[in-house]
Amino acid sequence: MTTETLLDIFATGQHTAMSGETLAFSERDLAATAAAYDSAVYDAPLCVGHPTTNAPAYGWVSRLECRDGHLFAAPTQVDPAFKSMVQAGRFKKISASFYRPDAKDNPTPGVWALRHVGFLGAAAPAVLGLKPAQFAGTVGDIVTFGDVLDQREAELAEREAAFAAREARVKAEDVAAFVGRLVQQGRFPIGMKDEAVEILRAIDDRNAVAFAASDGGEGETVSKTPLQALKDLMSRLPTMVMFGEAAPDSRSIIAGEAASFAAPTGYRVDASGADLDRRARAYQEKHGGTYGAAVRAVSR
Repeated sequence: MTTETLLDIFATGQHTAMSGETLAFSERDLAATAAAYDSAVYDAPLCVGHPTTNAPAYGWVSRLECRDGHLFAAPTQVDPAFKSMVQAGRFKKISASFYRPDAKDNPTPGVWALRHVGFLGAAAPAVLGLKPAQFAGTVGDIVTFGDVLDQREAELAEREAAFAAREARVKAEDVAAFVGRLVQQGRFPIGMKDEAVEILRAIDDRNAVAFAASDGGEGETVSKTPLQALKDLMSRLPTMVMFGEAAPDSRSIIAGEAASFAAPTGYRVDASGADLDRRARAYQEKHGGTYGAAVRAVSR
């Protein structure tokens, strides 16, 4: 059974906004806020600090729940890079920003409406007693509860989170292009491409470790990240089975048309392996699924 993650974002009592204004919130106020929240009407974002524009968003709030004098938010569609930073303890505190009940932009007029959830660094939020995150002033009709001294840190953390998200996207594009080239070169089965991309995306590309040099003498080592070491290893894979000129027509292979095989110096083509490849591709064409699953199915 999967337990839903809930973020403890606010509590009853008297709290001082970043503007210096002190406001009182009862359990009835929080219950009304939770009951009125509708993500189809307004999606409250998860932000770093308290940006005036509610951006960038690193996730969204799907629903609110009031319990034991606390307001809880259920996060959804959380950016993987941001989630990792929260789980690593980079943002241990949470604060909240609300629209006043009579604000013209309030999506649920008449009650305090959640504007965004702000993740903070080392500085404590204005509302004490909130649980740590697991996975702040008045501007017009907006009331934010947070530490004004934390704004600089929040801005730096926001840039760091955005940088981490960009790095994750660049890495994903890089490994996808890398595996794609191996497939085009005939060094890697196309049916295993998606699996290889996901595995490479998950491998460490920051911390260098020592590996034995592939072309050096005894005892020689090189320093590479695990990701680069695996990419170098995959790049040295021999060309496997080449059908036709370069990129085969899967229909002609399935139809059993003659295929020419080429192996690099020092390797030979295994005819039984070529037959297994033909049958696996035919199975995949008919039933779908991954190339690996097709190989297992025709090998039974």
